[in-house]
Amino acid sequence: MLYEHSLGGAVAVELALRRGPACGIVLESTFTSMADMARLAYPMIPVGWLLRERFDTLLKIGRLDLPIVFVHGTADKEVPPAMSESLYRAARADKQMIMVAGVGHEDALPAGGQILARAITYLGGRCGRRWKARTPSLRGPRSPSST
Repeated sequence: MLYEHSLGGAVAVELALRRGPACGIVLESTFTSMADMARLAYPMIPVGWLLRERFDTLLKIGRLDLPIVFVHGTADKEVPPAMSESLYRAARADKQMIMVAGVGHEDALPAGGQILARAITYLGGRCGRRWKARTPSLRGPRSPSST
């Protein structure tokens, strides 16, 4: 399972697409793209053409085929919560969105409470099933006498 926050969320999505084998991903306060963030900070400058790295999570999230938990604080002043909502809508995999009321950029995961705990537990269960399906038994087949 992968977990990342903010810029790390863009990296985690890229890692899941390129490397695998991830069984699930938790994205906290992740932005849609570096260009979208730059436009928020510098609305009068055409910053999109200045960027070497795009970190376009919105473009890539729909290609993920693993369960995703999005978590974002509603009082985030660094990455607008609407960006996580856009990512959620673009994701095609099994997904959950948890908006944590009143918390900022660094606090959504620790303040997520029981709802977030249940979402991550569910994700962990999905990971367990995926892992078992992909991993051959280390003990080998059971013989009738061992049951």
